[in-house]
Amino acid sequence: MSSLTTRARALVAYDGALAHLLIGVLQVFLVSVSFLAATSPVWLFALIVGWQPTHLAIALFAASTWTVAPAVTGALAAASRILDERAEAHAGRAFWRSFAGSCRSRWRIASGTAAIAWILSYDVALFSDTDGVLLLTLAGGGLLLVAVVATGSAPDSPLPGALRAAAQRPHLALAWLLLAVIAIALCVIPVVGASLMLFSPGLAALSIQICNRALGFRPAR
Repeated sequence: MSSLTTRARALVAYDGALAHLLIGVLQVFLVSVSFLAATSPVWLFALIVGWQPTHLAIALFAASTWTVAPAVTGALAAASRILDERAEAHAGRAFWRSFAGSCRSRWRIASGTAAIAWILSYDVALFSDTDGVLLLTLAGGGLLLVAVVATGSAPDSPLPGALRAAAQRPHLALAWLLLAVIAIALCVIPVVGASLMLFSPGLAALSIQICNRALGFRPAR
């Protein structure tokens, strides 16, 4: 009985396993909420304007995606801190520090992402009745997502090096796409999707960083 009592006390102690688990869940929550806040222009566009095959709507959508690449970089940086420092990660602070740094130093990547989103949107608007073009647009969106994750996973590496490292590991790029699709699918589940949205971006970032470490994604600096 004393052994069970000792184990129970160790479990619920302020530095016990349960406390570490709860802090880890909180860190994931902070990363997810920070990601949603950083990408708020996309959500505001969806709520206020919505998809429309017009020049203004397409331009507004492309502009709203400018913060996506820095937000992905911030989420991956915060996830890396969680994996390295656990309860002492300060994931929210790590996210916003990396997000701000990416906006300043890698604004060309953010602008390029918005420009490609603009082009793909016009493809959908002009050729929505052509299955082949829609498939190519979907493939282009997947490649754009891989490029954003690759650059976000290696914020200190130049863009060509990050893309080259991703191209050399196509199985890793497919894992990124699968994890992103799962995270998005969780957010659109009826009834519970809104609640899962508060955790899925952080969990996706953690999963991507675990895959990166397991499969040795280390672009040259």
